[in-house]
Amino acid sequence: MKKQITILSMLLVCVLLVTGCGKGKTLKCKMTSAEFGDVELSTKFDKDKAVSQKMTMTVDAQTEAQAQSTKTVLDTMLEAQYNQPNIKYESKVNGSKVVVTVEFDAKDLTDEEREDQNLTGTYEDLKKAFEDQGYTCE
Repeated sequence: MKKQITILSMLLVCVLLVTGCGKGKTLKCKMTSAEFGDVELSTKFDKDKAVSQKMTMTVDAQTEAQAQSTKTVLDTMLEAQYNQPNIKYESKVNGSKVVVTVEFDAKDLTDEEREDQNLTGTYEDLKKAFEDQGYTCE
């Protein structure tokens, strides 16, 4: 009996180590809009606090020339908001598509920047906020 308890205890420890007990969740949300195409948000949480977020926006412009024009417009609209020292902003043309990626690590942001980037609140708070904006979250 003691041997079985010891084996079960070791198995439990192994399972906890492999699954990363205590690690946070990731909230994944998607939306398609006429203005910005397909938008995907991935927000990582640790102890119900957002610690990082990645947004990927893919716009289909139909031709490579239109994609280059669309990229210029998006850069003008978005760089002012996202081109900051603690936020990684990247845009590129991939054939007839424009792909914009914005990433930030919450620990690198000030409280004001966290609020500006909608990184305050719990997992459930942010999920509701994104769903209220038209995202579908899982």
